[in-house]
Amino acid sequence: MLPRPFLILKENFLRIFPEGRFVHNLAVTITGNAAALALGLIFTPFIARMYGPAAYGAFSLFMAIINNVSPLVTLQYPTGYVTIKDDNDFYKMVQLTVAVIVFFVTLSGLVVFTSGEFLVEFFEWQAIAKFLWFIPLYLFLIGVDSMLSGWSIRLKEFKRSAFGKIISTFASKLATLLFGFFVRVDAAGMIIGNGIQFPLDSLARLSRTMRSQLVQITRRISLVDTQRLFVAYRAYPLFVTTGLLLSNFSNQLPVYIISFYFGQTTLGLFALAFSLVSMPMNVLISSSTTVFLQKAAELQHDTPEQLAPASLRLYKRLFLISSLSLSVLSMISLPLFLFLFGETWRGSGIYASFLAISLIPAVPAHPLSVLFRVLHRERINFILNLLFIILKTIGLLVGATFFDAKAAIMGYVLATILCHTIQLYVIFGMVKLNRGIVVRDTLIILALFFGVTFFYTFA
Repeated sequence: MLPRPFLILKENFLRIFPEGRFVHNLAVTITGNAAALALGLIFTPFIARMYGPAAYGAFSLFMAIINNVSPLVTLQYPTGYVTIKDDNDFYKMVQLTVAVIVFFVTLSGLVVFTSGEFLVEFFEWQAIAKFLWFIPLYLFLIGVDSMLSGWSIRLKEFKRSAFGKIISTFASKLATLLFGFFVRVDAAGMIIGNGIQFPLDSLARLSRTMRSQLVQITRRISLVDTQRLFVAYRAYPLFVTTGLLLSNFSNQLPVYIISFYFGQTTLGLFALAFSLVSMPMNVLISSSTTVFLQKAAELQHDTPEQLAPASLRLYKRLFLISSLSLSVLSMISLPLFLFLFGETWRGSGIYASFLAISLIPAVPAHPLSVLFRVLHRERINFILNLLFIILKTIGLLVGATFFDAKAAIMGYVLATILCHTIQLYVIFGMVKLNRGIVVRDTLIILALFFGVTFFYTFA
């Protein structure tokens, strides 16, 4: 039984956000992610001061590799669980997902065993050479967590997911600090600490309903049904997975290019800046994406005429929140970083000012991008991601060729703004919304970007 103050708080929450409604699921998810964010922000200054820019850089390079490879481990089938109407087909799809996870985890282990040294030499990954054996383990944990996440969205168990996020984040950050205190201060502590969050997150998702359904997964696998589902959902490995691989690669481009041109210390400065700027916005992005995927699939199936108004409402809310909060963060990032992390991290504060502007269009663009799946336009998303890689590479290399890290990051920011503008422009066209809204808002973002650029160039 909850104490009376908590019961009153719960009653008021349910009155404002009625249970079962989209806004309730969104509020629950955001609340859980916000609590996890607060925990991360509390721990980050201690972790940054303890480990330093070089360790941060090596950890970022390792996570860039993981993020680039991880979409393969499930072929993104879990993101389609919510669209499967027949329960038996759903159970068979989970069986297929398990088989895919086992295959790719085994394959990654063989690649590390047979070609690990070659990859280190070819890509100049000496900073993470001794951590490559963590890759198969990470992929297994991420694959299981992704599968259970898709399952929990299908069951609309957003409360359990929110609770798991809080517990796993706290344990992850605490483990990172304890490793630094009692073992040693290098990227291993950050890699191990970060990895702890996935099994804890998975355990939290295992509700009574999910456990009762697990027996269905142990039934005999029908090759005929597996082949039928593989054909029916072939767009996921062909376009969703490939599109996400391209998207993740374009997002990690600055990590690879900064590491190659400017070294691990500069990469660490960039990584901390990007992490802290994106961390608050990831609460909105991940929460909105999780809930909107379920809502958009439901609307498209039952009342497709409501999909466009719902998309526009979400866009307006997220753009307003991101533009206001990130503009303020851009202005205060340098003194804030100096206060929290010290003079060593001054470069991070400057980089954060630019990166904050690039995330303004990303906040509404990421949740709305689920419409490519819901409307079965995965091929368009695939083409867009190819274009984004080209644009971001050009933006980064323009600055990198002059051996100026700040110029490289400014080029990346400008390219990122352009990428999300194109993405939103296409999405608005798909659902027949006024694309002039996207053009207007992009001009506002560009004005903010050039204002920040002017300040750090001439002030």
